[in-house]
Amino acid sequence: MSFDSEVPSEFIPRSGEWVRELQRLLERAGYWSQERSEEYDDRVESAVKLFQGGYGLEVDGVPNSATWAALAPLAEGGADPGGHGSLFKSRGAGHSVALRTAR
Repeated sequence: MSFDSEVPSEFIPRSGEWVRELQRLLERAGYWSQERSEEYDDRVESAVKLFQGGYGLEVDGVPNSATWAALAPLAEGGADPGGHGSLFKSRGAGHSVALRTAR
């Protein structure tokens, strides 16, 4: 998977194996705790926004090149390279949402 290509958001496919990989990396960073799927839905977008905010990136929910670059160290087995906080879960709207707290 390439982490350096920029794709306009209107051309990002809403499903595919890339979504499962995104969820895996978000999980390693502590931002995803749900079953993985291949659908880029509101839950994935929310997790991306939380990750982007926690890493000081533009918060837009689009997994752009800056987001992939921040996730890239996790692809090789790293765990939360920025040490951005501890994970807790909140339940709402019938599903679990991973949230971060500052240290």
